[in-house]
Amino acid sequence: MKSRILFVDAYDSFTNNIISLLETRLDVEVTQVKIDSKIDNLGTFLRPFSAVIAGPGPGNPTNDADIGLIRDLWRLEGPDLLPVLGICLGLQSLVLAFGGTVKPLVQPRHGVVTLVKSSDKSIFTGIGDFYPVQYHSLHASLGHSHAELSNCTEDLWTITPACPDLEPLAWDLPSGGLYDGWVQGNPQNPYPILMAVKHRLKPFFGLQFHPESICSDAKAQMVIESWWSMVNKWNGTHSRTPFVFDYKVKACPANSAYAPYTTEEALCLPQMLKKYPDLAGLDSPRISASSSVFHSTPSSSRSPSPSFTSSSSAPTSPRLAKIGSQEYGVTSKACTLGNLDIPEICSLLGLCSDEVILLDSEMRQTPEVATHSIVGIVTADTMRLEYTVGTHFVRLIHSRRSAVEDLRYHGGTIFTYLKEFIGKHAAKGSCAEIPFWGGLMGYITYEACLETIDIPQDGDSSNRPDICFAFIERSIVIDHQRGLVHIQSIKSDDHVWVMESYDVLNNSNKGYCKCTGGSESINQDDMIVRDLITCLKLN
Repeated sequence: MKSRILFVDAYDSFTNNIISLLETRLDVEVTQVKIDSKIDNLGTFLRPFSAVIAGPGPGNPTNDADIGLIRDLWRLEGPDLLPVLGICLGLQSLVLAFGGTVKPLVQPRHGVVTLVKSSDKSIFTGIGDFYPVQYHSLHASLGHSHAELSNCTEDLWTITPACPDLEPLAWDLPSGGLYDGWVQGNPQNPYPILMAVKHRLKPFFGLQFHPESICSDAKAQMVIESWWSMVNKWNGTHSRTPFVFDYKVKACPANSAYAPYTTEEALCLPQMLKKYPDLAGLDSPRISASSSVFHSTPSSSRSPSPSFTSSSSAPTSPRLAKIGSQEYGVTSKACTLGNLDIPEICSLLGLCSDEVILLDSEMRQTPEVATHSIVGIVTADTMRLEYTVGTHFVRLIHSRRSAVEDLRYHGGTIFTYLKEFIGKHAAKGSCAEIPFWGGLMGYITYEACLETIDIPQDGDSSNRPDICFAFIERSIVIDHQRGLVHIQSIKSDDHVWVMESYDVLNNSNKGYCKCTGGSESINQDDMIVRDLITCLKLN
């Protein structure tokens, strides 16, 4: 069984990204609870969890309503104690709870990337300095004097009389190490900003930066892994073994007048379902039926909210049945990019604007992000997924037919459904340097993200879904750093299209095109790589 982390959500838009980081990098199960959830016995409630993360949020930690449950975490003592990590608002509330202050920045740091200097101790051991993303308008103070802040002396790393239980672990310091020079370059925020802190006696940590951000460097994510290593070591040293139950609670309801479960109920799923039927995202063998209803609709139009018919043996769409019945491979061929650009590639292949989904990094490339562009090709038989906020259904459209799936049987939210879908349709290939072989491409609206933090949304009078993805089987991936164009398909026996597309691009770029191959080849010119895999299978 995987270890479990409790994530305390302060209604922040970064929540899903942080949970995704935890589940992928730490291989843990994450249960989410809102800051305004009413929990009668916090110590008992926390027994199944190895650790807690107090997430970021838009509020001020001096306002009790803005931190809610987070405030109670810092009061844990004795056998109830467990490791807690505060991020952004979480760090600020930690500092405030142990004698520090929280003040507004003169200039908010929204999306700012700066060099952060670490103490190279505790969870920063071996990490050194790094470049994380900051997104905050408040900053925490441990009570360092004006002179210590002004001169950026070694005293910044010492424990202050105001916060005798807290030790600074990282600072956003002047690049030159001197206050005067930093003021000239950054007049809006003339002091070093605290970036990380730890409690001297309790397993409490805080990070002001956002390790989950795509623009934070790899070392920022290493801090999370280092923290998790500390969690396991601390739990082992203190003989704290979370009890394990054999089902997953992905989210607990806010604004409830009860603890989501007691110790006894956590061990007995039937009683829990009976008493608390509104728990969101319960995934267990007891909830296994898939319910669908089919409609015949034009693929270019949206039908009104469908009716729902429940059945224990639900039909599946023709497209899903096809995917689950055969082996799929990745057929690919690559040549040098030469003088080609994305518009020209699309033009040469006869792709119109309504036949592609484009993730374009051509104009701005950096060593760690924006290295590839992806052209997803939409064909007549491309499957689409659509979702509208405020509904319990996701609509799968293929060949003028649509299957409607009830999200309540797939984790309760569109995002748990998408995670399940991706897990069952994951394409795999031999070339790890290509970031995409095939899969979902599309968009998620801001309104759909707001729904995940329980902010009510007005109905959209347009026919535009709030989430729309296409399942891409043919794609062009441009590697801007290596100057390669990858033509690839996960459709069965699609090597003819791959070769024809290659010939078009190759003939248009004579003198520049240089073919590359994989470790295997199966056709006469030894250029096509086919990695036969069992994937895209729907159980």
